[in-house]
Amino acid sequence: MLHAISNAGSKESDHYRAIDLDERRERAMEALKAQILAEVDSGEPAACNAFADHCATWVDRDLSYALVAARIHSDAGLLQSALDELDAHIKNTRDEFASEEAEKRIAALQKKAEAGVYAMFPGVASNE
Repeated sequence: MLHAISNAGSKESDHYRAIDLDERRERAMEALKAQILAEVDSGEPAACNAFADHCATWVDRDLSYALVAARIHSDAGLLQSALDELDAHIKNTRDEFASEEAEKRIAALQKKAEAGVYAMFPGVASNE
């Protein structure tokens, strides 16, 4: 009976450790996303270029056409409308971008760490 109680405590302890680890991961992810958005806000070139690339994948033919037509015809109203649509998209995708960029950065760090392990232990084969 004592052994069963000991195991139950261990399972509970493992459960709380897993919850703590998940909470720390979530806080770290939120901090990384905030850092990425701060980089964009401060004009850091790599972050700004990555965000522009993220936003550019959304720009559809209609918006592209409106921007070009507004410029060609000097239509300030159409240009303003197209820019407003683009601005709304940029504002609405910041969080999505930060999440995706955080995942990319984490994956890059993991790959770099794995490469370092394989360099330290040349007899260990990578999964690639």
